[in-house]
Amino acid sequence: MVQLIGAERWAAMRSLMEGGLPTHQRVADCGGVYVKTLSRRAGQEGWKTLDFRHKRVIAAHGQMIALAASLRAGEEIDRVDVPDPEAPAGPDLDAELDRLDALPPAQRIARIGAMLTRRTSALLLRAEAGLPIEGRQVTALGGLVQLSERIATLAREEVRQEEARSEEELREALDLIDRRILHLAIRETRRLLLTRFGVSAREIDEVLPALEPF
Repeated sequence: MVQLIGAERWAAMRSLMEGGLPTHQRVADCGGVYVKTLSRRAGQEGWKTLDFRHKRVIAAHGQMIALAASLRAGEEIDRVDVPDPEAPAGPDLDAELDRLDALPPAQRIARIGAMLTRRTSALLLRAEAGLPIEGRQVTALGGLVQLSERIATLAREEVRQEEARSEEELREALDLIDRRILHLAIRETRRLLLTRFGVSAREIDEVLPALEPF
């Protein structure tokens, strides 16, 4: 038998669909049950509910709704599918590096330098977008360091063979890569201290160096 739904339940469902906080009260209104009944059932069955008593949870929900509204309006936003920052540790990258061995040293340096820039930029984009740097992505930083070492080796070969590059230029290039990696590490550390451990921005500024713009 089809059950008629009253105006109050329809209003509650619309509010939920349009971004209203999915509180116990609003969900209970949608289901047509008492909020105490819903809360008791959720507790007994161990529902994974959101605790909107915390300001950060409310703020995160608001950001998600605002983002959805921007998408509906046709606004262009930063995509989450940035280039994979873990690629330096993968077998595909090793194969690509092996194929570069047939190229002259100068071309190999340029190709690997471009690969480094692309992957470092991907990590920076994730940090800029507020995406967390997970443990598996820390491994990728090790891959970036290994690539830096490979660039240094190829660069020294090129200097010896053609004397076309100065050691100072190479040091500057490697220094830039190191600073980008350090920039990413500091940014992620600041985010974790601020959002996960509740350390104030003032305390963080006292122990962490200021971020240098690129």
